Amino acid sequence: MEMVHMLLDKGANVNAHGEYCKTPLYFAVQNKDMEMLEMLLGKGAELIKQYAYDHTKDLHIAVNNKHIEMVQMLLDKGADINARNTTEDTPMLLAAGNKDIDMVKFLSNKGANVNVRDRNDRTPLCFAVQNKNMELMQLLVDKGAEVNTHCLSYSSCTTYLHTAVNNKHKEMVQTLLDKGANVNACDYYKKTPLHFAVQNKDMEMIKLLLNKGVKINDYSNNTLLHVAVMSKDLEIVQLLLSEKNTGNLSNLLHIAVENKDFDMVQMLLKKVPSVDACNSTQDTPLHIAAKTGVVEIVRLLLNNGAGVDALNNNSLTPLHIAVESGEADIVQLLLSKGANVSICTNINETALFIATKSKNTKIVQLLLDKEVDVNASNNTQETPLHNAARSGVLEIVQLLLSKGAYVNTCNNSNETALFIAIKSNHIAIDKMLLNITSDVNTCNSTPDTLLRVAVKNTYIEIVEMLLDKGADVNVRDKNGQTSVHSAVKVKNIKMVQMLLTKGADVNACDTNKVTPLKLAIQLQTVEIVDCLLK
Repeated sequence: MEMVHMLLDKGANVNAHGEYCKTPLYFAVQNKDMEMLEMLLGKGAELIKQYAYDHTKDLHIAVNNKHIEMVQMLLDKGADINARNTTEDTPMLLAAGNKDIDMVKFLSNKGANVNVRDRNDRTPLCFAVQNKNMELMQLLVDKGAEVNTHCLSYSSCTTYLHTAVNNKHKEMVQTLLDKGANVNACDYYKKTPLHFAVQNKDMEMIKLLLNKGVKINDYSNNTLLHVAVMSKDLEIVQLLLSEKNTGNLSNLLHIAVENKDFDMVQMLLKKVPSVDACNSTQDTPLHIAAKTGVVEIVRLLLNNGAGVDALNNNSLTPLHIAVESGEADIVQLLLSKGANVSICTNINETALFIATKSKNTKIVQLLLDKEVDVNASNNTQETPLHNAARSGVLEIVQLLLSKGAYVNTCNNSNETALFIAIKSNHIAIDKMLLNITSDVNTCNSTPDTLLRVAVKNTYIEIVEMLLDKGADVNVRDKNGQTSVHSAVKVKNIKMVQMLLTKGADVNACDTNKVTPLKLAIQLQTVEIVDCLLK
């Protein structure tokens, strides 16, 4: 202190700027040195708008240091109580952010704006509510803090009441309500504070808000009842249903069923207008239940009159969905309740057709035990046997054949089930179908024979089986190529030898006059060239 006095007496500039534009006054405030501050101010030290280094001001530093006496002195010298630093903070915002109740009280008594917002759109009250600081919140609302403005960013529309409810702070909520907070205020997503209470399963908070006249319906597509049902809280749902004007009850049953919530489903069945109400895809609760695996919920819905053959947007019945989901017990229950096995989807698929895709032998057997058309085809003219051949489940193929499935039926590509099985390389199914197929030289729409399909895919075992069954090795495709050409293309010498042994024409020319030999030379397959020359 003595040295500072001496320097000033010798003419030192009391407002001199040092590194980063810091003045002696800055260091006095930073060091909480009241005596030095008083002396410098007495010598004419000027308040600095902001310092280059830390972008703050004398008053802001004093507030951050929680030094009320120093703040008072700076205010007496003309410091702006609502001044902002370059981060848009005022002394009040800093004090609230620091949870400094004494400073907040002091500044508010001096006329500081309690509704000021920082660069992130937060007010002092926002800090209090977010930090669950009841004392600070009470002080601010008593000093005139607005309770019905947004707490966070303006775009979120979240009020202080939303935040307090979400924080489960009953005392804070009660205070805000007593100060006139709008109990029905909506945030950006059209959710009211009650929405958050329901979401949090906060029964005490829900009752408090209901007593304040909150509306049960928020302004989104889903009511609070939907949220409560999603939360699986039976007590809250019952409480909300007991209120007047509960509003939209649609899809509540769907939600409960999807949640596999038996008790909720049982209770809602007494409240909803129809057990067969449809959602946006025309699914009934039974459609939803059919894929959940909860047999008791399916039985409950059926016993309450649910339509067993109801169709959704894709013309799927609950049976189709249960089959697709592999729920054998539910399939059995639906069948026992008279589900129609002949109904087709919008792509003309029966339940049996879907079952063969899902590879569920038990479900296939259940359906076959009913009077089902085993040869019913879909939009592409495929039958359940085509599907089974593709899936590779031998037992399902056997079941279908035992019920009279036609092996020579062709799909839109002129392919039988055997074509599909060969493409899928299911050896056991290939053998079975070959034994009962009347024509091993049939062509698909490409046109390719069964033999050529097997050759192209290098399925040697299948090629052998087809040759043993008398497949014609010299049948040509649309380009005039034989199976030998195909074997050369895939560079498989063993298949070339097998075909030649069965009488394949080694000199067959395609439409471009290319023989298997010429093709082998082009492909530089020396071993195959030697084989063909022999």
